[in-house]
Amino acid sequence: MLDYCTFVHQYFFMSKYFQIGLLLCITSFCYSQSDSLKQFIDKKTYARQEVLTLQKEGAVIVILKGKTRAMEAYEKAGKTAIVEEMSKKIAKTNRALMQAFNHYWDFCPVFYLYNDDIATFQKNNGASVFIDSMLKMSTNISFHHTYHVYIDFGSYYVPSSNTSDMKRSKTNAQPQVKVADPSESSQTVEECLVVKDKDLNQFISPYPNRSVSIMGSRDMNNLVAALNRRFYAFIDDK
Repeated sequence: MLDYCTFVHQYFFMSKYFQIGLLLCITSFCYSQSDSLKQFIDKKTYARQEVLTLQKEGAVIVILKGKTRAMEAYEKAGKTAIVEEMSKKIAKTNRALMQAFNHYWDFCPVFYLYNDDIATFQKNNGASVFIDSMLKMSTNISFHHTYHVYIDFGSYYVPSSNTSDMKRSKTNAQPQVKVADPSESSQTVEECLVVKDKDLNQFISPYPNRSVSIMGSRDMNNLVAALNRRFYAFIDDK
């Protein structure tokens, strides 16, 4: 009888501690989920503020392709026919990109810039480096916006699982939603529109960071229209 009583006592004693331990685990899990949810909300709130600033005060600068290193190498080798053919292909892509943005982008003002002139613009936002409808640099196009992002037609580097998408700068308490090192990525999405910050770092989720085409279409009109819709949908999603 004593042995049975002792067993019952020990059983309830152990059950009590088991219940306490289980309760602590559940509480810890809930706090962890709460922190994760809070971080997600913080990231999305900050990203929405950035996108709203772009819509109200900013502009998109579309990067057009200029002369490549390969073209320069062919020029030095005297292979002008190859250079001319490459120039035609680049001009065709640039023209399609510009026409698509002119017709299918209305989220904010848009400007066009050759990649060769980005450094000049970064040093002096007032520099006359923007491109007109004839793909020529025009001194009549001025830029007075306080905020801007770049959109580049190229490769999007998919962030690796260990890449932090929430970094805080040393001088600003606001989170920075961007990829710092594309070399960490083991996967890329080719031929899409990539959204980049003023330092040419690509944005990552939850920011609307790249074009999402329908059925894998690479038609420039579809890419621009899809990205334009994605920006509107992002600020409308409460």
